[in-house]
Amino acid sequence: MKVRVVNRRLTGAGMFQSRQDNIFSNISDVAAPQAATSPLPTPKSAEVLHPSAFLVHRKERVTKRSPAQLQGMSCAGADSIVITRSGAKAASDIRVGDMLLTRDNGFQPVLWMKHVAGSDAAPMTVEIKIDAISAGIPGSCLFVSGRQAILLTCTEIMEQFGSAEILVRAGDLLHLNGIAEATDDFEGVVLMTPRHELISVNGMWVESFAPDSTARKCLSDKEREEVLCLVPGLTDLPFERSYPSARTVLRSEFARQFTR
Repeated sequence: MKVRVVNRRLTGAGMFQSRQDNIFSNISDVAAPQAATSPLPTPKSAEVLHPSAFLVHRKERVTKRSPAQLQGMSCAGADSIVITRSGAKAASDIRVGDMLLTRDNGFQPVLWMKHVAGSDAAPMTVEIKIDAISAGIPGSCLFVSGRQAILLTCTEIMEQFGSAEILVRAGDLLHLNGIAEATDDFEGVVLMTPRHELISVNGMWVESFAPDSTARKCLSDKEREEVLCLVPGLTDLPFERSYPSARTVLRSEFARQFTR
């Protein structure tokens, strides 16, 4: 015997007419799942946070056994070309009070400077050849101390480290073509501004001098006293607060993984 089940329920608002004699075929439009009308917003690249592991290198403990690129002072060769308000000048011709072009704060004065030579202030010298970083950067061959941090802004930086701009010590980039340790005698110039800045040297942005505890060990007692007078609270507060870095500086183990 065949049994025929007939749906005799009234159709109301939000219901559609069933074409089959099955009570389960009457489905409410309100209860039906709705398709997403617009995609979820995509976060901007500038909103990507720096991984906590990419600490500023000032926090790395530096001892006599540390690699050469962690020691000494940040400085560029005496014949490097620095952009000032009065035009391009050799680093050796810069004087206290000269206004240097900075990436973030226009022209800023040289607060303190020093001419260096010898392995104590620059235990490693690095040669950065033309176009070593990218096309036109640097615009001419540049010699810097191994501890000198340079700015990287290429696409690979965003892809590998989640940041559009980051600082890396020159001595941590020796695995890249066009960057190598130099053995020639090195004469450098240390340029310090009221705050940590990025200055234009040979068409490339490099950091100004950061007077952290490692760098101050390379100064004479008189020079150390001069710097401490210029930056109040330098020894009373953590260095990251008294003289904060212009950009995050990659630790050596991460910088050496950078590929181009």
